[in-house]
Parts: sequence; C-alpha cells; structure tokens
Amino acid sequence: MQLKALGYQVVMLSIGPFPVGHVLSQLNFYDDEVVFDGHIIQRNEHKHWKTYRYEDSVVASFPLKIESEKDR
Repeated sequence: MQLKALGYQVVMLSIGPFPVGHVLSQLNFYDDEVVFDGHIIQRNEHKHWKTYRYEDSVVASFPLKIESEKDR
C-alpha cells in the first residue's frame, strides 16, 4: 500500500532465494550445490551457505524432489 501511495504499481515482488533457507533440509539435494530457478547456493559440509549467485539461464540438472513427511 505504501508503494501504491507513492504512485508505483507493483508488478512483481521477490526476495530471492532467502525464504527457501527454512525448507532446504526438506528438499532433496545430493551435493553441496542447490540450484533452482536460476538461484545457485553453494553449501559447506555442515549445509551452511557459503556463496550465492543468480544466473537466469541456469537450470537444475534434476527435477526438484520434496521429501514426503510421514503422518504422525
């Protein structure tokens, strides 16, 4: 609403790869590189982010697999 009040029309709002940080442990990536939708995250052996870069032409080598959760 604040942007609209200033005369801007929001077409798209993105905060990049950072929201995925909370769910990376539930996504099945088999090495230290996470690639999705042009976002490339390099992780260390403890799965902490080392580097990040964005290249719109980069695609993941394999389809994204999401771990299934068992009912409790």
